Amino acid sequence: TAVSRQEAALGPKPDPAEVQRLRERRKSRTLMIVGEGALAALLFGVLCVMLLRWLAQERQRRREIEAFIASVSHELKTPLAGIKALLGTLEMGNVPPDRLSEYLDMGLREADRLEHLVENLLIANRIRRSALQVRLEDVDLAVFLAEFRRHREALMPEGHAGLAVDEGSARGVGVRADGDKLRVVLENLTDNAIKYGDNTAVRIGVRRDGDQVAVDVEDDGVGFDPRTADDLFEGVRENTAAGGALVHGTGLGLGIARDLARAMGGDLAAHSDGRDRG
Repeated sequence: TAVSRQEAALGPKPDPAEVQRLRERRKSRTLMIVGEGALAALLFGVLCVMLLRWLAQERQRRREIEAFIASVSHELKTPLAGIKALLGTLEMGNVPPDRLSEYLDMGLREADRLEHLVENLLIANRIRRSALQVRLEDVDLAVFLAEFRRHREALMPEGHAGLAVDEGSARGVGVRADGDKLRVVLENLTDNAIKYGDNTAVRIGVRRDGDQVAVDVEDDGVGFDPRTADDLFEGVRENTAAGGALVHGTGLGLGIARDLARAMGGDLAAHSDGRDRG
């Protein structure tokens, strides 16, 4: 009877089923909280990774822009300085009459160099905005290369080994291309061959391959590792032949040339047997 009175004072016993249900609900809530926390942590981690990747890309893009601006500034400054010096010399009347033509040719070369750089920048901007227009027409390669040779020979650097164009290989060969764009392609390839050709002659020739036509621009200069051929078409780059130092130039020339070649239905590739093998 004493035990019964104590049990009555403690109240009725809880229902075991109800206790089990409450335990399961608590466990379910705990699992839900843990799951939501884990998902939140995962999402936070993904966001952090995305943010770090974005920051790395922005840093890389900023470095590329800074290198590009520095390179373009140098390229713009060089011909402008030459033209300014030439005009100053002419103003002071220090040019002998028999050398006036020589000085004017120097000025025209620098002006052409400046014009070519600006043209590359404008084309690069049109390509970036997908606003490049190509007008295909029938181009006689023999006539085209003869005109190109006459134009470039007058602009070759003083003391350079020269430009050799095999017009015979182009005789009777016609292609569908945009003449102005094709000229820009050859200008850029010739500039590249002069810059890295180690003062060797630049050779231009034409090859047939079935119904395809290839125009080769060759030099015997510094060459490159064949495994890095595609890297030559990427923006401002390092000159591996110069110990990794950045070379002067916008780094746009070859990339623009390939984009233009592809826009005309063709392609552009680089080949070398290795360092110092052209």
